[in-house]
Amino acid sequence: IDGAYAGVYSLCEQSQINENRIDIEEAGAESDALASGYLFELDASPPHDGKISVSYLGFDITDLEGKEYKRATNDDSIYGLMRYSLKNDGYSDAQFAFASRYIQNVLKILYYATYEGVYYTLNEQAELIPSSYTTAEDAISAVIDIDSFVELYLGMTPDFQYLSHNGIYLGMTVFNDTNAVPVFDPSTNRAEYISAKARTVIIDNRLLADNQRHRYRFTLGHEAGHDILHSAFFTYNPDQLALFDLPPMIQCRVDAGKASNKNLTMWNDHDWMEWQANRHSSAILMPKCAVMKIVSKFKGDPKSLSGACKLTQRISETFDVSTESALYRLKSLGVIPDTKATSTYHILTLESLF
Repeated sequence: IDGAYAGVYSLCEQSQINENRIDIEEAGAESDALASGYLFELDASPPHDGKISVSYLGFDITDLEGKEYKRATNDDSIYGLMRYSLKNDGYSDAQFAFASRYIQNVLKILYYATYEGVYYTLNEQAELIPSSYTTAEDAISAVIDIDSFVELYLGMTPDFQYLSHNGIYLGMTVFNDTNAVPVFDPSTNRAEYISAKARTVIIDNRLLADNQRHRYRFTLGHEAGHDILHSAFFTYNPDQLALFDLPPMIQCRVDAGKASNKNLTMWNDHDWMEWQANRHSSAILMPKCAVMKIVSKFKGDPKSLSGACKLTQRISETFDVSTESALYRLKSLGVIPDTKATSTYHILTLESLF
């Protein structure tokens, strides 16, 4: 660093299953039970035992840079075939076959719902079957399960409380054990403190209402972003003297995205962390390649107010997110200009007229 040797830094770790890394429960090779934890790793090596090949052949695909590949063939080896390794310590033939079907058929569910408007689901054997879903958002959200990602993959503990008296706080990520989590008790109409363990994600009870489903999913993805990106910033060792008194949690307000209206030079650490968490949730729930595919088929002009409104509605409905979240994603991808004319207020006002 700055011309001086400062040691060796490990920027990534080998994926493995254990209680301190990815703690999932495996059924094991001696069991024929399909209900098991599975760990997949994207792998570029040639196929062999333990490899699952997922073919994109026959699909028009768009890579993460937005470049399109029409009807990929075997010659497009990088884009025509993706390989995954099943990293479980042991698994039966039935479990491997189940895992393989699951990976392949989830791709098909996402593809057909996003590109073709045809909605499938999985049965208990992970086989592809027609569904009763009538919208892309229902078909996609059934397999992009943000709750399972947070609880089972990240290993966070979900909790639900009233985080304020007026709904100003949507979520909270607890980084360190604490007995000072502020919540609101409607029965006494006053604030109080509760205890929470490290890596607890608390969602405001108001987001459990049926009409708050979109906001609930984005908030959960946002809090997951805090856990992934900011744990090192907040975590402390109680046996060591701390130079700074950091809070044990981060509270996320309804207006968490308003920092973008400020000059970048005026952003503080909290502003940057909220922006990063928003970008994380957007990328998880609205993958760029899928969003850009919808944009490419959109008939209107996304740079006009009416076109921006209609496209935002389409993204919101497809990915089961709020209008505000869909607009944020389209602006961050440069599809809709980030101007006062396309502010959330103007989009929501126009949306109510359609």
